[in-house]
Amino acid sequence: MSLYPYKVFQCIVEQGSFASAAQALGVTPSSVSHTISKLEEELGFPLFVRSRGKSALTESGKILLPSILNYINTESKLEQACADINGLERGSVSIGAFNSVTMSWLPSIIKLYKQAYPNIEIHIKQAGYSAILDDVNNGLLDIGFVTKDTAPKRDMIPLCRDPLLCITPKNYFRRTKHMSHAMKSEICR
Repeated sequence: MSLYPYKVFQCIVEQGSFASAAQALGVTPSSVSHTISKLEEELGFPLFVRSRGKSALTESGKILLPSILNYINTESKLEQACADINGLERGSVSIGAFNSVTMSWLPSIIKLYKQAYPNIEIHIKQAGYSAILDDVNNGLLDIGFVTKDTAPKRDMIPLCRDPLLCITPKNYFRRTKHMSHAMKSEICR
C-alpha cells in the first residue's frame, strides 16, 4: 500500500481544497483529484465533499482521519529511526502558532534550530488557539503554541508569563464610573 495517496489526503485536509493541496505538493490539481478518486475507489466510499474552491471531509473521511494521520506518522517515525541508525538527522516538524508567536518568537527559534539541524524540514501553520489544539490532537501538528486556558488538561511546557494589557483613552475610566464593580470584574476575567 503506497503512502502517497494518504499524504495527498492529509494535504487536502490541511489546505482546505484540492487546488491548494496541488500547489503545496507541486503537482497539478487533476493529479490530486485522480489520486483521491483512486483512493476512494480502493476504499469503497468518498472521502471528500467537493464544492467550488473548497473540500470538506465526508463522515467516512472524518472517521478515517485519525487512522490515516497515525499511519503517516508511523511511517515518518520509521523513516526517522532508519535515518538515526544511519547517523542522519532528517525528517520534518510541523508547528502551529498564533500570529504574535509566528511573528516574534519563531523566526529566531527556527534560525537556531536550522543551524543545529539543517536537514529537518519545518512547516508552520498560523491559526487560532482552537484550530491549533485540534490539529495537534489530530496529528496534523507536532507542536502547538497556545494559551494555558485553551487546553487545561494537556501536558504543556510554560514558555513565559505575559501580562495582558488593555490600552484605553485617557478619560476612559471616568466614562465607566457608572459601571458596576461586577461589570468591571467581568471585563477583567
